[in-house]
Amino acid sequence: MDLGRAAPEAGARLQHEVRVTTAAKIVARAPGAPPARFESGGERTGRWEVTVNEVNAEAAIRATVHFETIDNRDRAPDGSTRTASHPVSGQTFVVTVGDGHAEVARADGGVLPDMERDMVRRAFSGFGEPPLFARFLPARVEPGHQVSVPPEAANLLMTAHQRLPVSDATLTYQGTSERDGETLAVFDVSATLSGAMGPGMTMHTHQRGRIGIDPATCERAWLETSGDLQLSGERPHKATTMTLAGEGTMTIHLARTRLS
Repeated sequence: MDLGRAAPEAGARLQHEVRVTTAAKIVARAPGAPPARFESGGERTGRWEVTVNEVNAEAAIRATVHFETIDNRDRAPDGSTRTASHPVSGQTFVVTVGDGHAEVARADGGVLPDMERDMVRRAFSGFGEPPLFARFLPARVEPGHQVSVPPEAANLLMTAHQRLPVSDATLTYQGTSERDGETLAVFDVSATLSGAMGPGMTMHTHQRGRIGIDPATCERAWLETSGDLQLSGERPHKATTMTLAGEGTMTIHLARTRLS
């Protein structure tokens, strides 16, 4: 399979979706008290549409993005759920190439809060550069060909919104598949995600699954992974410290659909 480096076309419209789901059973222990057991988890979902406005020989350099929804749904220890929408939901932004990061402006010319700017920049990490996979995949792969993802690219492998550092990531070419009228290069993916997840908590998960890559541009078209996760941490509890330990699962779904 030959892997190209074609730049996107001006006028192209792409719809992106992300869904990250976690579920865990946690045990909390504090001196002089019986262990407390509870379940925790949540789901982060998002859908946004990108219109490529301007390109150069390698990449898009100006685009308009409309965020339909960016939602977080969390499950509390008492079993109740809480859903919160990010302020970018329903908003439209113009993104251009900046000095070391994407420059962001609201399409309506309004004031841009820092929280919204940071969210859009995370979604457009590497904007103006060649596609992520074009930076380290060879020009041709055969079934069974394995590639280690460089550390500088690993954190963008799963999703631009993923805040856990990614390490020990590999891709193994398996062949091609058809999806939404496109022939895609399919790779097995394996990666470790580990880091802080909320106050006083750390998370570790080893994700395995598959990823589909557009062979013409080396852009990610979809990704599906899952894996066990471990949680650990400490929190203040009255005059002492409470330790937390838990196990569960994590799944990641990403999809990109060409609208035009």
